[in-house]
Order: sequence, then structure tokens, then C-alpha cells
Amino acid sequence: MIPTANLIFDSATFVLIWAVQLAIYPGLTYYGYTELKVWHRSYTKRITLVVLPLMIGQLGFSIGSVISENSFLSISKLGLIVIIWIMTFSIFVPLHHRIDDADEAENRSITSKLVKKNWWRTLLWSLVFILSAYKTFIL
Repeated sequence: MIPTANLIFDSATFVLIWAVQLAIYPGLTYYGYTELKVWHRSYTKRITLVVLPLMIGQLGFSIGSVISENSFLSISKLGLIVIIWIMTFSIFVPLHHRIDDADEAENRSITSKLVKKNWWRTLLWSLVFILSAYKTFIL
């Protein structure tokens, strides 16, 4: 059960992060100053309803996998997830909060940083998905 549940959450976060990286974050750069502020407030509330349960579920099932198996693969995957959490709450959440208070020039800089810095989370979540798929289908 745990490998299947892990794969479901890891697949969902994989798809979500690529959508964010290729469409959502770059799309923020096309908004004008006022429109960005209005849309961003709505966006962050809505996306949190999707992202947070997925991240919590992914973390929970990964912890369960480490407890039940204690394998190098499950520990490595959990380590990547912890790094993603640290990045999310130390880099990305503060950047999103800054959009609400920033002036126009700073908002351009922030949205550009979101796109550039998010490649790291995209890579890490892709690795998590690959490890999960490997564990589910190969091992």
C-alpha cells in the first residue's frame, strides 16, 4: 500500500511542479503591476489548497516508508522531500509574500526569481518521482 500511495503523491507533485515551472510562474511575468497584485492574492490562496495537502501526504507516506523499510532509497527520497520543504518555506513562501508589498520594479525581479529558483525544486521533485517510480515498478 505504501509504495502505491507514495507513487500517487509523488506523481501529483511531479505534474504540479512542472505546471508551475512551465506555465504558472512564467505567466506571472506577463501581468501588469496592479493585475499581478490582484491575481497573486487569489492564486496563492487557491494553489495552497492543492499544494499543501499533496506536500503533507507526500511527506507522511515517505516517513511511513522509512519506518516500515528503512532502505537507502526511502531515506534518500525523504531527504529530498525535506530539502524541498526547507526550500519552499525559506525561499518561495517569502518571495510570494514580498509580491504583495513590492513596488513594480521589485515585482518584476521577484517573478523572475521565482522562475529561476524554482528549477531546483522542479529537479528535486522530478528525482523524488523517479525514485518512487523505480521503487514501485523496478524493485
